[in-house]
Amino acid sequence: MNRAASGPRRALWFGVIALAALAHPVGAAPPAWDQCVPCHGATGAGDGPAVDLLWPRPRDLRRAPLRLGADRPRLARTIREGVPGTAMPGFPALSPDQIAALVAYIADGRPAEVAPPPVDVPPPAPDEVARGDRLWAARCAPCHGPDGAGDGPLAKTLRDADGQPADLYDLRRSPLKGGETLPALMESLTRGRPGTPMAAVALPAVDRRALAARIMRRRRPDPRPRWRLPPPAAAPRAVDRHWRDRPLPETPAPPDAVDPDPARCAVCHPHQHATWRQSRHAAAAGPGLVGQYHGADGAFVRRCNGCHAPEARQQASPDHAREGVACGACHLRAHRKHGPPGPSSMRLPAPGMAPVVEPRFGRSDFCLPCHNLPLSVAVAGRPLLDTWREWAASPYLPAGVQCQHCHMPGGAHAVPGVHDAEMVRRAVRLEVDPPAVDGRVRLEARVRNVGAGHHFPTTATPRAVLRIRQLGPDGPLPGTAESWAIGRTVRHDGERWIEEADTRIPAGEARARRYDRPRHPAARRVEVSLHMFPDWLYTRFYRARLRTARGAARVDFEAALAEAGSSVILVDFRRLPLSGASAR
Repeated sequence: MNRAASGPRRALWFGVIALAALAHPVGAAPPAWDQCVPCHGATGAGDGPAVDLLWPRPRDLRRAPLRLGADRPRLARTIREGVPGTAMPGFPALSPDQIAALVAYIADGRPAEVAPPPVDVPPPAPDEVARGDRLWAARCAPCHGPDGAGDGPLAKTLRDADGQPADLYDLRRSPLKGGETLPALMESLTRGRPGTPMAAVALPAVDRRALAARIMRRRRPDPRPRWRLPPPAAAPRAVDRHWRDRPLPETPAPPDAVDPDPARCAVCHPHQHATWRQSRHAAAAGPGLVGQYHGADGAFVRRCNGCHAPEARQQASPDHAREGVACGACHLRAHRKHGPPGPSSMRLPAPGMAPVVEPRFGRSDFCLPCHNLPLSVAVAGRPLLDTWREWAASPYLPAGVQCQHCHMPGGAHAVPGVHDAEMVRRAVRLEVDPPAVDGRVRLEARVRNVGAGHHFPTTATPRAVLRIRQLGPDGPLPGTAESWAIGRTVRHDGERWIEEADTRIPAGEARARRYDRPRHPAARRVEVSLHMFPDWLYTRFYRARLRTARGAARVDFEAALAEAGSSVILVDFRRLPLSGASAR
């Protein structure tokens, strides 16, 4: 990833959720516990629905050794500061009382640990440099490699306490989990890393200091967060009870079973049904998808329908499949209604209709199964659909802002996204500096992601285009326009996807572009515009398929292309006068 980390992102590496509130539940869980379930699981066993997207994996907080220590002071520090280089962000906005409650919940579910005494940091020895090099070659290089890149001859043979491949990251560039200071590194050497092959270094303090100083001298920290994939030997172990089976299994219906027809749901939930009808969820199995089903094998259809039309009844009926992600996809399991906590939206209470309450309906990991592809299908190190991990790496996670807060405010089911002009305009801000003119026109324009809790745009399908051009009395002037694409550019070579560029903007960051061209003699103004093409990739795909499509497939692709071509959004624009010219 070629992106710089902004201030609020430095401690928020790509993963998620607090180690903050996870322990074997021996009493009432504090409110923040619910945020931790996606990674650490309902019991804190490290088996939440998100764990297969994270590396290193979240810890089993009931029994596993905690690498930064499990005494109460260290637990509190971990909650506040996170664990750089892992999925664990810091939560500095939590109050002292909230942190204390989380610490107590974790510690009470574990054997008691006493905070160890401070580590002594002796003054440097006269021969510290030579001593550090000699000790490194003898004690550290076999695992960490000669330069600290984590590529020593023993590295691939090491396992952690769970039997997973050891996480020997790059000591030269990766964040140091315990901190970026000499005392912090001395503590790591003195105490080791519980749960990992890194044992305490049994050397005199002056030697440990020499080793720590050698590591610090050679560090060139990379400020960019890195999306890390589990090694092939890491076995999946996530448990997803709501989305595990797709298509959703069909079971014998009892007499009082809930009817899965969305029209029946509208009787008691008119607002939700009305907004859903206008949503992209309702259009998830539109003509662009169905067109691909003509002549396709059954495995392809089932794989796509797993997210686009996931109910078992939709597999058996094309008419039902065209309902897309309907009510039953999220709210019905084994003919029982499931829903979020809080007041019911039903007009009148009905016997037998009380829902199974699941807090997950209000959390971002509810969206995860369809809005993050597995890491096994990564392209250039990242899945083509990586929205949940992008959110998990952003400042929105520790702020408690979930997907539902933006995409389903107040429980509305319209789920606006990149096709919604107002949502796109809230997501980004166009900033333009006044142009400098001296025979040339120079200016800088920036697109800042101010409202999307993930990359802008999040998938390879849309593309935003920033364009700058000079205008004369009669409009645009030839030879003065420059355009920059904002998106992830990929292509398929017939066997696999290939990434050609990734210029997207992470949450809270900006992309700047400089315009520097000769001033046209007729130029009076300069125009800066930002357009969004929600279906940029699909438009090209549909055109390509129409070259050979026939019959019903052609009808579907023509309808899909017409819809995609009408989805372009003018996000924002500026027209600035050039010095010495009329602004008309």
